[in-house]
Amino acid sequence: MILRRHLFSLFLAAPATAAPVSFNREILPILSDKCFHCHGPDASHREAELRLDIRAEAIKDDAVVPGKSADSEAILRILSTDPDEVMPPPKSHLTLTVKEKDLLKRWIDEGAEYQPHWSFIAPPASIAPPAVADAKWPRNDIDRFVLARLETEKLKPSSETTRERWLRRVTFDLTGLPPSQPEIDAFLSDQSPEAYEKVADRLLASTRFGERMAVPWLDVARYADSFGYQADIEMQTWPWRDWVIKALNENLPWDQFITQQLAGDLLPDATREQKLATAFNRLHRKTNEGGSIPEEMRQDGISDRIHTVGTAFLGLTFECSRCHDHKFDPILAKDYYSMAAFFNSIDEFGLIQGGENRGLTLPQPALMLPTPEQEKGLREKSGEIVRVKKEVSEIPAAHEADFQAWLAGKREPVDADLVAHFTLDDIKDGQLSNAAEKPEPPKPVEVASSSDPEKPADDADPAAPKKGKAPAKGAKSGANKPIDGKAGKALLCTGDDAISMTDFGIKKCHDPLTFSFWVKPGENYPRAVVLANTTSFDANYCGYELLLENGQLRWSLMREFPGNAISIQSAEKLPVNEWTHVTVTYDGSSRATGMRIDLNGKAAGTKIIRNNLTRDYRTSGTLNFGARGRDFGLRNGAIDDIRIYKRPITPIESAQIFDGSSLASLLAKPSLSSEETTSLRDYYFSAVHPQAREGVKKILAARTAWREVVDGVREISVMKEADEPRPAHILNRGAYDAPGEQVGRETPSFLPPFPKGAPRNRLGFAQWLTMPDQPLT
Repeated sequence: MILRRHLFSLFLAAPATAAPVSFNREILPILSDKCFHCHGPDASHREAELRLDIRAEAIKDDAVVPGKSADSEAILRILSTDPDEVMPPPKSHLTLTVKEKDLLKRWIDEGAEYQPHWSFIAPPASIAPPAVADAKWPRNDIDRFVLARLETEKLKPSSETTRERWLRRVTFDLTGLPPSQPEIDAFLSDQSPEAYEKVADRLLASTRFGERMAVPWLDVARYADSFGYQADIEMQTWPWRDWVIKALNENLPWDQFITQQLAGDLLPDATREQKLATAFNRLHRKTNEGGSIPEEMRQDGISDRIHTVGTAFLGLTFECSRCHDHKFDPILAKDYYSMAAFFNSIDEFGLIQGGENRGLTLPQPALMLPTPEQEKGLREKSGEIVRVKKEVSEIPAAHEADFQAWLAGKREPVDADLVAHFTLDDIKDGQLSNAAEKPEPPKPVEVASSSDPEKPADDADPAAPKKGKAPAKGAKSGANKPIDGKAGKALLCTGDDAISMTDFGIKKCHDPLTFSFWVKPGENYPRAVVLANTTSFDANYCGYELLLENGQLRWSLMREFPGNAISIQSAEKLPVNEWTHVTVTYDGSSRATGMRIDLNGKAAGTKIIRNNLTRDYRTSGTLNFGARGRDFGLRNGAIDDIRIYKRPITPIESAQIFDGSSLASLLAKPSLSSEETTSLRDYYFSAVHPQAREGVKKILAARTAWREVVDGVREISVMKEADEPRPAHILNRGAYDAPGEQVGRETPSFLPPFPKGAPRNRLGFAQWLTMPDQPLT
């Protein structure tokens, strides 16, 4: 393809024959040099509202009359001797030669046909080698094209170089290195007709060939192993570099080389190698600067992909059209953003995770690249999780008699796995006391640490101080103020000061948990942080968080939102200036189906926002209520009666916390309905039954073992199409926050149409890019 393209350019560049006149080769240079300044694409310099760069405009007012140069106003002006009429005007200091005037007349008389730029014309399927005077010099058809042009220019070929110099040239060209002395000696001693061919075959078979050929491609693809902005964090994209070298050494066909890099993830049954190839689209610069705006940086990444695709595959510079229609190329702003729409629909966040996560949390989507040993470990650990979960799932049926005996006996509520209960009644020096830890008389908070999070609590008073545990730091309330609350004192939040707590031991994405509290929103917030353990440095989306967005709760756990996260949203909205009891739970499964939101003691209707948490999050371990650094908090809202569990409490327990009676009343009833029995059975095997609780610890241990293997697996940023295409718009003047007309996925209008039947995604785009009549690729 490349060779054919080059030969075609030589063919077009040949001197003109007698007829017909070539617009691209002979007329366009004249118009461009002598006419377009005043009658071309730049409206700010255009005179007399005349355009000669577009045929329809040129013939509109008889400036050019096809077939009739004598009636064409442009020719009359060119031939005029009147200084007030002649074109180009004398003040321009531009003149036309007799030959140029004659060419323009002949062109018009022949019909004044325009052509697209020669690069936009599909090359012919074949070109017959030209005849040459020196029939002995050419050794192949390529030589005939070269010699024909040399003879036209009255030049002679250079003499054949020495064998030593040829070997040095070809070895450098194909491997980037000089030949060794043994290689030189072997070639000089080989006098067979195949000596040159043997050297070429040897060099092409060398692994260094792929390394040498990769160098210019890595430059075009803007390859780097760091992110490129001010902190320039390491990102290790060398696995993609190795893919390029391997593809070149294996002589991967050019269309597949392009397709896999643009859309390998969309190929049927895509392999890991094909998905890895799409890192080509993710090599753009990224930043973790706190003042950066995620959407702005995301749009910059999309633009970078368009610029790179335009340069690497189309030989066009698309940059100008990001803000306006191109002045000199036929690229419209609509073409730019229609093409960008193909590269717009991955779940990516515009910034790198900041703070302590620098260099650790890779921009999503990402592909894991386990070693063979890690793959074996993951299979074994995954199998163990499946085995243990099956074993634990069978416990309730196998121990139904235990449950019935418990029902028949003395039944008391057990607040199992409660690790903190902030009543907010005692506030001193900006600190809150923890009822689960509170000695008498009250003093500043000493929150329980959690070295043994799964220890059954059936035989212990959950409100009693835990023994043998070092106290954690106090829960600080900052400038938040105490007010009368739902269960005593509450805190009125400023929206800027977090109620901060530390060291509950809930730090990993497989740690089960529950947060339960009362909240009273102060207004209908577009966005407000209710609770979060995500970091408060440059980017805040790595950990767990509960947000209030336009009245709806969104409960999320994430490595990076949206690309690697699980998230659910409540259908019901929280009323403003009213107390609502909220419980959010998570079972440690890394699945959105393992999350729950309860409102006022009842399960809320929810929808899944994201369901793709594959990697652990990395956080400081600090838990914040009501605010978070560099985010919007619960301004003028209040929080009361916070409870934290290291277990997803059951619905009946949530109802008990809400009304203070649901579980206790149920336990006291002499007879139960089927639904009530089921509710108590779920509670019993979650909070009471020793073997079931021990089984939960086994699941946690199995997940922990699996996670330890996963945490060591390398990953690389790649492309992964979102479930739904993201809307694309023309951005006015290229500004991320000024969307204009919505556009669909289309290829540039001046190039061949999108192939029929091709999918409207990156894979279809790659098919368009590599179709036989594509003039540019």
